[in-house]
Amino acid sequence: MHIPGYQIQRELGQGGMAIVYLAIQESLHRHVALKVIKPVLTTDEEFAQRFLREGRIIAQLSDPHIVTVYDIASHEGNYYLSMEYLPGGTLQQHIRKGLLLADALRIARAIAGALQYAHRRGIVHRDIKPQNILFRENGQPVLTDFGIAKTLGTSSIMTRTGLSLGTPRYMSPEQIRGQTADARADIYSFGVLLYEMLTGNVPYTADDSFALAMMHVTSPVPELPPYLSRFQPLLNKLLEKDPNQRFQSGQEVIAAIDAVEAGDFDLLSVTGPMRPVAAPGVRPGRRIGWKIGISAGVLAGAVLASGYWFFLHPPAVLPVQSPVASTQEASSSIVAPASPPSMDTSVIATPPIETPTADADAQARRMEAQEQQRQNRLQAEQFFEQAQHARQDRALQVSLAYIEQGLQAMPGHPGLLNLKQEILQQQVDLQRQEEAARRQEEAEEQEKVKAAQRQGWADEFLAQALDEQRRRAYETSLLHIEQGLQQVPDHQRLLVLRQEVRKQLHEAQVAATVKPSVDDNAKIVALLRECEAHLKANRLTVGQGGNAADCYNEALKLDRGNAEALAGIDQIAIRYADLVKSALQD
Repeated sequence: MHIPGYQIQRELGQGGMAIVYLAIQESLHRHVALKVIKPVLTTDEEFAQRFLREGRIIAQLSDPHIVTVYDIASHEGNYYLSMEYLPGGTLQQHIRKGLLLADALRIARAIAGALQYAHRRGIVHRDIKPQNILFRENGQPVLTDFGIAKTLGTSSIMTRTGLSLGTPRYMSPEQIRGQTADARADIYSFGVLLYEMLTGNVPYTADDSFALAMMHVTSPVPELPPYLSRFQPLLNKLLEKDPNQRFQSGQEVIAAIDAVEAGDFDLLSVTGPMRPVAAPGVRPGRRIGWKIGISAGVLAGAVLASGYWFFLHPPAVLPVQSPVASTQEASSSIVAPASPPSMDTSVIATPPIETPTADADAQARRMEAQEQQRQNRLQAEQFFEQAQHARQDRALQVSLAYIEQGLQAMPGHPGLLNLKQEILQQQVDLQRQEEAARRQEEAEEQEKVKAAQRQGWADEFLAQALDEQRRRAYETSLLHIEQGLQQVPDHQRLLVLRQEVRKQLHEAQVAATVKPSVDDNAKIVALLRECEAHLKANRLTVGQGGNAADCYNEALKLDRGNAEALAGIDQIAIRYADLVKSALQD
């Protein structure tokens, strides 16, 4: 498989909808997780378009605990999503190793905050489970895989026939009934997740998916071990069967966790009246059993009648082994503060409704402000880390974009402010270097043009020098040679010709100073008459009794500077030139 701009290294895993690869984004030289939708799903053009449209919506989410989406597109029928690579493992793996109570609550706050952020922007995840929570190298938990997310207020959902709408172990009762699932369905799944982080096991288990689904719809919330009993009201509220009775937002969940942990907040004012809870593995009393049986039967009939029977082929779910073998072992791995005063958890009376006081309102506002500051600080830290990585990859504009987003969350963040100044200075330095390089390149290009011009002029002077050499005007030839060498000092042909012409000029000057004897003059005159006869008879270089070329050369041996003999040689060359011209014309 080839995706332009990415080098695929290996497969990380796959699910019902997609295969995830570890890849390198070539433009920024960084590792990414490349999620490629399986081809069987992209044959439906409507589904493919929904994938792109809703994927772009999810890509707009920017929260420290929501996976960052870099790109979403298609190539040759392959629809893919490029997102942040998270090498720290899954929450499922951390649960199997055993979580400290402090770590479980830290993770819970982070995921609740991520849900608050997504829900406020109209996105419902609908598949909250430990496998979809991964960790960065620094231990930050990150919510991933919005593959079946739904946009609130629309009917467009990332699902199609044959794909389950969530994982049965973590599904809300309304999802199981096939009803519309809103943000409160995520709150329920989060409650299952929190229960599993605290105890190492999910609250409900059964031999088949349908029985498990019915437990979510009808069974009471299992009772926590005694050392975790102070979290029981919190979980009861999270796992309410009626969405209206649950927490209505992630922010409320965070406030409740803080209140339970602090031990100085009346959680009953948050949770309201609590229903009886049953210990794990203990069958509820007979008095309510007949009601549950009737409601389960009615519900099962309704589910079958509506055709909502996707549990016949449930996705495989790995069993989760509890890291807590006993209460004593759990006490050593999960450290909890002192238990609150004992109370009867089977029935909790409804507290009287009190009118909020000014102090309570102020405290709520302070808590909200503190939570907002914490979220802003975490978000700024994430953008700071991403900005540093982008700078290392020399993607300065990308780094500045991360910095600006981080400063929007926390304007006074010292690391972001210092990094911004450094990058701005680095950009100035790079611009200066680029400007100097550009000028150097322009100067070199201009020099190439001038060099080409000088070469052309030197070649013209060479041609003129050769013409003058043929006419034996050696001094004029040397003048043209020197003019050419002024343009191109290392012109090899001009340098060779200069040596040749200088030699010829010297020989001509020597010959001019040597006067032939009287006898030689007479012999020269006779030879010149003979040469002229050969020339008139057109015996240029061959012929019986001699020819003009040999005759003139004999005369030049006696008088090397004889003008008539030299002119005769030129005439022979002219005659041959005329013959060649005539032959070409014929």
